[in-house]
Amino acid sequence: MEKGDLKVLIVEDDQTLGKGLVEAFKKAGFGALLASKPDEALALTQMQVFNAYVIDCLLPKISGLDLIKKLREQIGAGTAVILTSGIYKDKNFVKDALAQTGAIAFFEKPFNLPALIESVEKSLKDLIDDPVEPFQEILYKTSSTPGEKTKAISKTKSLHGFDVMRAISYLMGPSISGTLTLKDRADGNESSISFSEGKIVKAIVKDPLSFFGALLVEKNFISAEELEMALATPNPKKVGERLVDANVISPHVIFIVQAEQMAIRLSLLIKDTSYEISWKDELIPPGDSSIDHALFYSFCSAWITSKLNLQWLKVFYLPLMENKILRNPGFNETHLITRLAPLSNMQGFSNRAVSGVNLQQLVSDHPQEEERILSAIHLMVVTAQISFDKTTKVVDIVSQIARFKRIRHDLENKNFFDILGVSTKSKANEIKRAYHELAKVFHPDKLSATTPEELRSLTRDIFSKMTVAYETLSNETSRANYLKELEQGRAETILQSEALFEEAKAFIKASQATKALEKIRAAMAIRRPTSDLILHYLWARLMTLSAHQDQQRELLDIEAGLGKIPPEDRHSAIYYFVKGLFQKYLGDFDMAKRNLQHALSLMPNFIEAQRELNVMKSSEKNKPVDIFKDDLSSVVSSLFKKKK
Repeated sequence: MEKGDLKVLIVEDDQTLGKGLVEAFKKAGFGALLASKPDEALALTQMQVFNAYVIDCLLPKISGLDLIKKLREQIGAGTAVILTSGIYKDKNFVKDALAQTGAIAFFEKPFNLPALIESVEKSLKDLIDDPVEPFQEILYKTSSTPGEKTKAISKTKSLHGFDVMRAISYLMGPSISGTLTLKDRADGNESSISFSEGKIVKAIVKDPLSFFGALLVEKNFISAEELEMALATPNPKKVGERLVDANVISPHVIFIVQAEQMAIRLSLLIKDTSYEISWKDELIPPGDSSIDHALFYSFCSAWITSKLNLQWLKVFYLPLMENKILRNPGFNETHLITRLAPLSNMQGFSNRAVSGVNLQQLVSDHPQEEERILSAIHLMVVTAQISFDKTTKVVDIVSQIARFKRIRHDLENKNFFDILGVSTKSKANEIKRAYHELAKVFHPDKLSATTPEELRSLTRDIFSKMTVAYETLSNETSRANYLKELEQGRAETILQSEALFEEAKAFIKASQATKALEKIRAAMAIRRPTSDLILHYLWARLMTLSAHQDQQRELLDIEAGLGKIPPEDRHSAIYYFVKGLFQKYLGDFDMAKRNLQHALSLMPNFIEAQRELNVMKSSEKNKPVDIFKDDLSSVVSSLFKKKK
């Protein structure tokens, strides 16, 4: 909350001193009132909430210490109290007074006024809203100029890896030209992204793999055999140039595929880490290969679906849950993104989101769909379709209580980094910033006097967990010890998960899909699944598809599962194999065959892929010929085939 919203009650029978203290606190930015008698202090406390008290020990009728004991019945143990006295100066008295009342400080009269105010400010620092950082401020603007966006990013020194796509999106403005540099705190690797005329024209990312050939085959520009032939002969030229020289592809194909390759390299940056970032305005010439908004948005869809975890999304949007969602000038219900996951499966959601509601209402309508809702909102935020009203908040107590119950339950099994929504490589200032953002929502002192006790209790529980997380991670020694324990636990979990996965793969090889699913689900329950684990899970589900009553629903779930594979992991033999199986069950045999053949070209000893191809070829041989639909060679072959 704003500093002026915080109230300090001065309890002082010396009217001159009391009025002076009230004026001093008001000048410091606080709200302040004076009570010259104990009963006035008690009466004022019943009528309104005070965030801190400055109380003289010597008061008429009852002492300041006794007053505090009575006040504690109303204000609880957490409210800051400061004692003052011009008579009681004995060290033992001071020590006992602090112990009895739970006061945070004792000032002897005449006291240092700035020090007294500083003591109050320090006790209330978690309640005072930090100025919103320029990069976050954009979330509250329906429109921002290119200059505002580059200025905001220039002032940003660090960024979570999951938030990189938002920064990229802001820099894809028509008049923005320059380079964004990102240094990964996990491994020290430095990457750069260059922008020109609203497009990404260069992405330099440490990447040991080249997907150029795989993309040529995947986009159906060449066959796997043609690629193999191009790679078989030693040649200093790049693969694309060799294929152009051989008249296998045209030169423009190279630029198309290079843009896709660039996007995959960008995908490697979207991960749970912390980056030091810097922006440099400079003239960047347009490139032959570039990523435009359409391609970038399709990759944002893939990144949000496959890389961003639900816990990070929850923490990112916690401070925004009650803010009314605003329609940006560029909003369009037929925008390209409505045809991308997850919006493509959420008919009418984009219009509902800008109908004057907030996130809490959207989630409360369908709490079981929270991940899809937050993912859809994030796609709309990243593509600048929506923003949030900074001043208008809609609070529904019933929905808020239900949501806070879910949050408290979720936090039970989350580590301290997940609770604060930071990476294990985040610096102390990032951890502090994250904690203060959450304190804006969950600090108990921000609740009004009319807040129901159930919500008050939930808020205290949640804030307590967040505070423990912050106190542990903000101290270098305790953080190092916690990380050590966490890594040890992760190592054990990885070993357990991998052992279960190996058993599952053996069951798949033995065609025992049901047993394989049991092992895979057990492995997924104890560790965030890898792409390889997800693909084997989908494989096993396809093997048991015939046993499902609602096969269409199961196929939709499997399709969503394929969408959870990050773009850089979609070029393996197992991915093409599972995709081929999926397309076979959909009845798209041509695409199924193509993907199975590609899987076999990547892994020549892939027995299961070869078996599926043999089955499909056998089915094609025995398929009756339709003289009106089949190609001429099939019809002629059928008419003149010898009868046995």
